[in-house]
Amino acid sequence: TLAQLIYNLNGDTEKGLHLDITERDPEHIQEDILKIIEEFGEFMPKSEMMTGYGFAVLRDGVRYNSVGIDTSVNNLRDFWIYFGRGTGHGHADCLNLGIEAYGLNIAPDLGYPEQTGTQPNRVQWVSSTLSHNTVMVDGKKQLRMPIHGTPLHFDDSDSVKVMDIDAHGVYAETDIYRRTVVMVKVNDDVSYGVDFFRILGGDDHIYSFHSQSEIIHETEGLELIPQVDKNGVHIGTYASPDVPWGSDPETIPTSSETNYLRYPPGTTWLDYVRRDKAPDKKFAVDFKITDFKKILNGNPDLHLRMTMLNDYSLDEVAICHGTPPRTPNSISTLEYVLARRTGENLDTLFTTVFEPYKDSRYIKSMTSPDLEILSGVQGPNDTAQAVKIEHVNGRIDYIIYSTNNSVKYKVDNSFEFQGFVGVFSIKDGIHIIEYINDGTTLSDVSGKNAYTGTVIDFTRELTLDNNIKVNFNEEIDPEVLIEKYIYIENNRSPENGVYRILSAKKISNEEYEFDVGDVTLIRSYYDANDI
Repeated sequence: TLAQLIYNLNGDTEKGLHLDITERDPEHIQEDILKIIEEFGEFMPKSEMMTGYGFAVLRDGVRYNSVGIDTSVNNLRDFWIYFGRGTGHGHADCLNLGIEAYGLNIAPDLGYPEQTGTQPNRVQWVSSTLSHNTVMVDGKKQLRMPIHGTPLHFDDSDSVKVMDIDAHGVYAETDIYRRTVVMVKVNDDVSYGVDFFRILGGDDHIYSFHSQSEIIHETEGLELIPQVDKNGVHIGTYASPDVPWGSDPETIPTSSETNYLRYPPGTTWLDYVRRDKAPDKKFAVDFKITDFKKILNGNPDLHLRMTMLNDYSLDEVAICHGTPPRTPNSISTLEYVLARRTGENLDTLFTTVFEPYKDSRYIKSMTSPDLEILSGVQGPNDTAQAVKIEHVNGRIDYIIYSTNNSVKYKVDNSFEFQGFVGVFSIKDGIHIIEYINDGTTLSDVSGKNAYTGTVIDFTRELTLDNNIKVNFNEEIDPEVLIEKYIYIENNRSPENGVYRILSAKKISNEEYEFDVGDVTLIRSYYDANDI
């Protein structure tokens, strides 16, 4: 992969590459890299889930210039989630969401802080939860997890891709803190994403999102009132009209109207505030994407539209200016959307559609169709949601999400679904997509939810070749499991037990062996004082 990346960054050629002048043959690296390219081909990004590091990405598209078609076209796109460690130099940003489309990062992280150490801007804003594309609970920064979250589902099919991560340990108040993203292919150039973010626990949930944009193109379902003084001049911050930008909440007198406990970390760094205290259950914000670094050719008219479809009323939606680290050539401001819900021991499912588009939209409308329970029982911690998307070209997509795959639903009084995620697309009476993840039923299509069994052995020494032996509850075709993931109930370990299956073979009866490559199954020394 490193050789492919070097070749790619060098303009898809090995010419001109060399090692240091002190090497005996510094240009021999050209031959080495070319041999790798001839054997493995050029770099082509694919979906990945790094379960030990804490990063999952859903990718689609190709770089046309890598196959000599058109150097002006790049339809690579992706959605990614970070769920790794937050200690050390890490941020309080577990389940942070990123998006790329049309060759550009359209939902960027704020980047390196303007100062390190305990500088207030870094501690309260840049590395805090509110500045990231995730959810803040009870006005607190996330706990800095020393380990990663737990992947629950991952799939990289052609038309539909899914990633599903739980990280409830980032808040003491939450029993569930789980993000599921479903990426749906529209055509060869673009895909949209449906984000299901579930939080169970806590009394205050703020869903924060920003794009690479300083311009809100338009809004829908919002009547935003600027936070201004009597002269129409914007005042204060997201914390309060009385709190100036960049204020350190710890320096505000607790006896004043601006009590520190009322203003969570990050809120004093958001200004130019516009609020709607009675937003529609369905609302949309259309970001005009700005190519700040002039990465793309020309000046394409790029947008990212976020549409939130909830079955409850929010307390408030606010749009504010967030300031990235003020370094040389930095971006002045980015627009932030903050959707807030308050209550007691909340159970919230934020459902959001992210629609990247160029020039004009391809989606005509979005609604939340009815889900009727046909069989099975929803438990107290179960939830389900569906989104119906009508395209401009007449195609209709249904995206269904259910945390209990034993419950069967009738969707939009039209078809049946039982599973975790389903996508059903139809155009002109023809079924375009029929996709089931961890389920058994979608319309007239049947599926297999999971293969289950017991781990009977695994590699117990430090080596680059590791395997897991499993006794399954049924006979299976090992070929269908290659490039899938094994999810092990690993309650005695702080690490998740999720591994990619590189190859699989049957040993005897229901016993199978999975190759997981150079990922060790050893967590640590049994006794750190006796290595």
